[in-house]
Amino acid sequence: MGTSVVTITIETRAQPPAVFARLTDLADFGAWLPRSRVYGGTRVTASPIEGHEYVDHTAVGDMVGRMMSATPPERIEFFQATPDNTLSAGIVYTITPTGTGTRVARTGTITTAGRLRWLHSIVVAATRRENRRTMERLRVALDSTVDETG
Repeated sequence: MGTSVVTITIETRAQPPAVFARLTDLADFGAWLPRSRVYGGTRVTASPIEGHEYVDHTAVGDMVGRMMSATPPERIEFFQATPDNTLSAGIVYTITPTGTGTRVARTGTITTAGRLRWLHSIVVAATRRENRRTMERLRVALDSTVDETG
């Protein structure tokens, strides 16, 4: 089994409540996060509150996730894994106000096992690239909302 931690940080002009709302509205991810070779979309079967499941479609297969905890507007914690547990990810968003908006840090703890254990470094590299893309798209979406409202 291999485990790695990856942190990606962005700054946005949006305020913490807007960031928190965007990150907890899993059903709306498709509006700001287009599909890629790694990420194929998110399916939500219930409102995005603690404990409800969602499914991320990924290049290695579906990952079933849950929002583990949420402390508005400062912190959100998710956990997701493939059904065979060959890949799991703990994801923590830390939302911190700045003088001009918000700093958002996404820390992912990536664990591979079984058939993916031997590909750990490749999985981590692909995940890091996808996390950077996700955070950049999040920043653009949040900043465009600020631009629209003035």
